[in-house]
Amino acid sequence: MSTTRSPRPQTLTSSMSAPTPSQRNRGHATTPPQAILGKESLVIKPQGKVQTVFKGESFFVSCSSDADNVQRVMWTGPEGQQITDYRGSVPYNEIPRVHVEDGRSGHKGVDLIFTNISRTDRGKYTCSANVDGVEEERSFDLVVLKHLDFMDTPVTQFLEEDHDSVLRCDVDGDPAPRVSWNINNRKVTFEKLFNHQPSLPHPFPTPLSITALPPPNAPHPSPPHAPLPPPLSSPYAPLPPTPLTPSRPSPSPRPSPPTRPSPLHALPPKHPSPLPHALSPPSRPYALSHALLLILLPHPHPTLSPHFPSHAPPLHPLSLPSPPYTPPRTPLLIAGKKYDKGTEHPNDLIVRNATLEDAGQYKCVALQLSNYTSEVKDLVIEVKVHPYGYVTGDVNLTCEAVAEPHANFTWIKDDQVIEPNETVQIINEDHKSVLRLKVTDVDMFGDYVCKAENKLGTLERVIILEEGKKPAVPSAKVTETEVNAIHLKLDANNHPDMPILAFRVQYKTAGDNWINAQSMEFKKGDPYVINSLAGDTLYVLRASAKNAAGYSDFSSDFMERTKKIHESQSQISAANSLSATAQVFVPLVVLLASLL
Repeated sequence: MSTTRSPRPQTLTSSMSAPTPSQRNRGHATTPPQAILGKESLVIKPQGKVQTVFKGESFFVSCSSDADNVQRVMWTGPEGQQITDYRGSVPYNEIPRVHVEDGRSGHKGVDLIFTNISRTDRGKYTCSANVDGVEEERSFDLVVLKHLDFMDTPVTQFLEEDHDSVLRCDVDGDPAPRVSWNINNRKVTFEKLFNHQPSLPHPFPTPLSITALPPPNAPHPSPPHAPLPPPLSSPYAPLPPTPLTPSRPSPSPRPSPPTRPSPLHALPPKHPSPLPHALSPPSRPYALSHALLLILLPHPHPTLSPHFPSHAPPLHPLSLPSPPYTPPRTPLLIAGKKYDKGTEHPNDLIVRNATLEDAGQYKCVALQLSNYTSEVKDLVIEVKVHPYGYVTGDVNLTCEAVAEPHANFTWIKDDQVIEPNETVQIINEDHKSVLRLKVTDVDMFGDYVCKAENKLGTLERVIILEEGKKPAVPSAKVTETEVNAIHLKLDANNHPDMPILAFRVQYKTAGDNWINAQSMEFKKGDPYVINSLAGDTLYVLRASAKNAAGYSDFSSDFMERTKKIHESQSQISAANSLSATAQVFVPLVVLLASLL
C-alpha cells in the first residue's frame, strides 16, 4: 500500500478543491475502497470534537489515514490560514509555537504541534486531505484554560483604624473565577436572608399525624379509642391518656386500659390562638415524646391526640434509624453595612470603619467551574489593624475589653508602665481605655501593650503604632454661594502609600476667634457643602486633609459672604417672569403661524 504525502512546504500550501455534494454525501455515492476494507479515511488523534489544554502546556494532534492513496494532507487554523511551517524548513530558533511536522509516531500523516500554548491559540483547527479521490476533513475545537492564579495578592494586609479599608484579592483564571471571602472561618454573604432556618433533612420513619378532636361533650361519630369522660370543673383537669401504639386489625378486641391522669393532656388557657385541623410533625427522627410536646399548644376546645395509620408498624425509640451524615456547613457572616464588594475591583473586600476587632485570618476563595474544568483555590490573608501617626501629630490608641467585674487597664511600652504627662493622656471608661498621644519623636512609634485585668484573669493586646506620612495641605475654593450655604471644591495630593480619606473644614464669622469656630467633616468625594449659615454674613474658612496618619496643617484662610435674602427672592422673581413671558410668547407664535 502506497501513500502519497505532499512535499514539504510547497504542496502543503497548495489550494484544496471543494468537495462536490456527491462526495460529501457518501451515503449516495460510490463506496470508497477503504470503507470496504474497513480502513479509516482520515483520523485525528487524540479523538474528540474538543481538546482541552491549559495555558503554557504543549501537545500535538496527529492527522493520518490508512487508505492507499492519500494526498494533500494539510492543517488550517481558526482564521482559515494554512499552517505550513515544517520543522527543518526554517531556522530552529524561528520555529513558530504552532507548526506542523511529519508523523512523529511513524504514521502516514502530519502532526499539528503546539508549544507553550497561549489563550490566543483557541479556536477550530481542521485537517483536510484527498483520500482515494475523495476530499475529507476532520476538525476539533481547541479550548485553552488557565489555572487559578492569585498573582501578586499580598498575604499580609493592613486595615486603617476608624476608616474604610480595602483588602485586595487579585485572582486570574480562564474561565473567570467567582470569588468569595471567609473571615475567621465564616463566609461573608452579601445576600439578604429572611426567616433563615436550618433544614431538617431527617423525617420520621413512619407517617405521624396530629389531629384536632372534638370537645369532650360533643358527639363523636366513631371514636378510635375509649370514650372520653365528661370535663372536670378545673380548666386544667387531666384527661385519660391516648395509646401510642398504632391500631392494627385483631381477631379479638382488647379491653381498654385503665384511665390514669397524664400531665401531657392538659387543657389550654381560655383565650388561645386558633389551631388548624391537622398539623404536620417536625421532620426530625427524635423520640416520640418530642412530638407530644405539641399537645401543650393552646386551643379553646379540642385536645390533641397523636396516632399512626393502621398500616404503619409499631414505633419504638430504639428502632429509630441513625440519621445520615451531613457535612458541616460553613457559618454565614451577613455583610450588612460592615462589608461590601470593591467598586473598581469586585473581587476586593471593603471593610467599613475598621477596628482592632477586625484583625484576624481572612481567606479569599476562588471557584472556577465550566464544562471542561473545575478548580477551587484559596489564599489565606493575615489582616492586621494598627494606627499610624507622624511626628508633631496626635493619635489615639483604643483598647476594649468587656468583662465582669470591670477590668482595670494598664498601658505598657518598652516594659515600662505609661503614666499621664504633658504628651500622654489616658481616658478610662467601663470597658474601654483610650491612650491619646502627642507624637514628639520617632521613639514613640512601636509596640504598645494594653493589659486588662480583674480578679478572674488578665488579657493583653499589642497595638502597633507605625510612622505614616503627614498629608499635604489641601487647596480650597468656593464654587457657589447661597443664602444659607457655601459650596466648596477641596483637593489634596495623595501620598502613594497613604491616600487622602477625608477633609475637615473650619468656619467662623469674621472677627471671631478660631477657638469658637465650627467644623464639618467630609469623606473624600462627597459634596463639600457648608449648610445652616446666616444670610448676608461674611465667613472665614480653612480646610485640612486627612489620611490614615492624621490631619494635615490647615490651608490659608479664605473669606466668602453668603447672599442676601432679597437677592435670592429677586432671582426667583426674575425666573418666574421669564417663565410667564415664555407661556405668553409661545401661544402668540402659534397664532401668527396659523394666520400666515
